[in-house]
Amino acid sequence: MVSPPHKRLEPVKIAAVLRRSQRSEDFGSPRADFRLAQWPGRRSRLCFHADCRPKCVFADILLSGISLRPGKCSTVLFVRFQAIPQRRSHLKVSVIGLGYVGSVAAAGLAKAGHDVLGIDVDAEWIESYRNGRVPIFEPNLAEIIHDASDDGKLQFSHVDQVSTPLGDAILVATGTPTNEDGTVDLRPVETALSWIKKRQPGEAVIVMKSTVAPGTGERVRQTLLNDTAFNYVSNPEFLREGLAIHDWFNPDRIVVGGDDQRALETVKALYRGIDAPYVITDITSAEM
Repeated sequence: MVSPPHKRLEPVKIAAVLRRSQRSEDFGSPRADFRLAQWPGRRSRLCFHADCRPKCVFADILLSGISLRPGKCSTVLFVRFQAIPQRRSHLKVSVIGLGYVGSVAAAGLAKAGHDVLGIDVDAEWIESYRNGRVPIFEPNLAEIIHDASDDGKLQFSHVDQVSTPLGDAILVATGTPTNEDGTVDLRPVETALSWIKKRQPGEAVIVMKSTVAPGTGERVRQTLLNDTAFNYVSNPEFLREGLAIHDWFNPDRIVVGGDDQRALETVKALYRGIDAPYVITDITSAEM
């Protein structure tokens, strides 16, 4: 038994399996009305466009696990559906770590219209940001932060003072100092992830901005995040000192590493409006 959808869904191309080979004209017209076979309490119709070549249909509304019957044909059309939520124009984002990468990311995302919360463990830095004093020098950074703060798109909080959900995407941009043996010290990243686990119940998209060694993401997923509903995505930065703001808005590529389609789409939504090719890969490759 099928319930009506609770929210509108985007038009999506989905695969259809026919009981026997059909061409679109067999359904009476290129646009054929299909009646929901089982939708209790309602007489509803969904309109699909049948494409005979790839045997696909295009739907305006998608449901899961239903059987559709053509209104003018006895052939039953069984469809495999995947629900994809409608994209919003902006996301709620938390940026953990307001060093060089984190401050630029927070400023860039807020300027793009997202609602951003910058979080750090340094109370003095947070106080400086709140008072309009940007402790990091980068051309145009202070101006963007001031404007975004005045518009209410960018706020700052100490880790102990966060009282709201962390949002659709949580960017980890903590420092990763180098150990004496040349390896990367991942303790700041691990501390941030442990804090997120305590602070954010349920689902979340973790976007790793910190510099980490290849293989870190998979290890973190199997250890720190294995008992969570978090999706981990690697999204490294390629910012040049003195040109970081320019590089943020004019990248030559955007590298996104992950294996969950919804999480990848969330990360891509962060960069909506930026004209750059996406390099979609696995987590470890993105870390190289």
